[in-house]
Amino acid sequence: MSLEEWMQAQEVTAGLRAGVEGGPLLRIRTAASRLGLTVTAVSSSATHTLYRIGNRQIVLPAPVPEAVVQQVIENLGSVE
Repeated sequence: MSLEEWMQAQEVTAGLRAGVEGGPLLRIRTAASRLGLTVTAVSSSATHTLYRIGNRQIVLPAPVPEAVVQQVIENLGSVE
C-alpha cells in the first residue's frame, strides 16, 4: 500500500468514525474501498477533477451532484 493510499484510507476511516456522511467523494471512496479499489486524484481544475479508480479514469465535476455519485457507485462493480 502506498503512502497516498494509506492517507486516503485514514480519511475514510476518520469520516466514518466521526459519523460524517462526508460528502460525495467520501461515499465513492468508501464504496470503492469495499471492492478493493483505490480512488486517486490525478489532476484537477476549478470545475473538475480527474480520478483514477481501479484501472479506469473518470472526470467528476466539483461539486459532485448526487445523481453522479449514485451512477459512479453503481458502476464500480465493472471496474477492474
